[in-house]
Amino acid sequence: MEKHHVSFEELVTLCKELAEKVRKSKFKPDVMIGISRGGWVPARFLSEYLGVELLASIGVKSYDDCKKHCKPYVFEDLGLKVKGLKVLVVDEVVDTGESLEVVKEYLDSFSPSEVKFAVLHCKPWSKFKPDFSVRQTDKWVVYPWGEK
Repeated sequence: MEKHHVSFEELVTLCKELAEKVRKSKFKPDVMIGISRGGWVPARFLSEYLGVELLASIGVKSYDDCKKHCKPYVFEDLGLKVKGLKVLVVDEVVDTGESLEVVKEYLDSFSPSEVKFAVLHCKPWSKFKPDFSVRQTDKWVVYPWGEK
């Protein structure tokens, strides 16, 4: 699969564009949640650009070496009460969409008033469509914190 390497400068631009999409939608989150680990950096930038001070993390994992399909699962609990809050979940990329589906199910069990999802890159085949995204790509995206 062809790769796209995202520079730090491009990352900042993508985060600013994503923040602008959220702002234009008039959605004002009470809390922002970065999905561990890829969503941490974009979530931090977005929290600054959107003025959201409450920033949390959730960990989602799937078995990479699974011989058959394995569903992702939450391995790091939120540790924050979101009941009645507007939540913006941030990740760097949505590929199959299964991780975001798991996060949505998990968060819905805590009765937030609203949950929306924001990603930098969205794969065209994803079965989960985030509320906000900046670029669509079929390439393998490598972020500044990725490939050594």
